[in-house]
Amino acid sequence: MEMRRFNEDRHSLKEFIEMCNASIGINYDQIDDSFGIGMIEANRFGEPHGLYSKDFELWAGEDNSQMQGFVSLVKKRGGSSKIKALIVNPSARGMGIGSQLYEFAMRQLEVSGARKVYGTDAFIDYSTIKYDLLKGGFEVEGSLREPYKEGVSEIIIGRMFQRGIPAKTITPPRKPKNEGLDIKVSEFQREDFSGVRQIVLGMMPNFYGDINDDFVSRMVSAHERFTEQGLKYSVKPRIMHVAKIDDSSCGSWVVRSKKRRIS
Repeated sequence: MEMRRFNEDRHSLKEFIEMCNASIGINYDQIDDSFGIGMIEANRFGEPHGLYSKDFELWAGEDNSQMQGFVSLVKKRGGSSKIKALIVNPSARGMGIGSQLYEFAMRQLEVSGARKVYGTDAFIDYSTIKYDLLKGGFEVEGSLREPYKEGVSEIIIGRMFQRGIPAKTITPPRKPKNEGLDIKVSEFQREDFSGVRQIVLGMMPNFYGDINDDFVSRMVSAHERFTEQGLKYSVKPRIMHVAKIDDSSCGSWVVRSKKRRIS
């Protein structure tokens, strides 16, 4: 099988979207055409709407010019990468296609310098989980209760290419009581940018890598997409609010609506 970067002139968009709906929709609710379209757009533009995502690659496995499956790789801030989806064409299952896609993804990520790869599996997808843990060298790092479908939990799996030195626990200074403070919360406005930027760049680098002005700008752009387009899934809108004391920003947070309306 030959691996090629997904090309809209070469590969069938209709077939790709149908594969996404049929395979991912088994374990996740509300999987429609917007899911596949979102991946195609991310492959075209390089994940322009992500906060923690920096780049996106969609690869198709071909045999005699027929798409047998695909794997999507997301480069994240801080040097890690995520396997977002690995799908085998239903007509090609049982032929070792998934193993070949998997091995290609591992080689691609390791060569790229990723220090870690992670992903999520539906807890009921036993065959995939078994392969990840026994052959892929992954470890279970956590779980999520029913994030995208009632009755279906997810496990978070990870594999380290490079292990770092554990960071020291940060003990925040004791804060004074906030009794009597007049804290006002409102939706983000453009004039709040400077205060939000100061908060984000002053605090988040302690816990996350590659937090910079690009990250702050993406936060703002995500909120603007919400004000302009509402909760359109494919553009990853986010709703940002700002807390203020005496018109001075003291906190901010961002919420994103997910499939099944989980944030």
